[in-house]
Amino acid sequence: GDDRRQNPGDNTVQTVPVFWTFEPTDSKGRVFVSIFGHYMWTFDDPYFRLLLLRGIAWAGRDYPYRFDALAVDGVKLEE
Repeated sequence: GDDRRQNPGDNTVQTVPVFWTFEPTDSKGRVFVSIFGHYMWTFDDPYFRLLLLRGIAWAGRDYPYRFDALAVDGVKLEE
């Protein structure tokens, strides 16, 4: 990782990942990370839920579409 601190006076834009995965070569484990999710309203977005649930399924070596129905469960979709 990059441990440089953000300089408030620096206006440069830096691209950073918001989702990432890691699969170590020396173990059977997998890691899925999402930076999003600090606010409860984030979980109201069915697209976010879909990414999150598929990432969790991937990390658990499960079928990636297993939880797709949960992506819209209880979500109020507007036209």
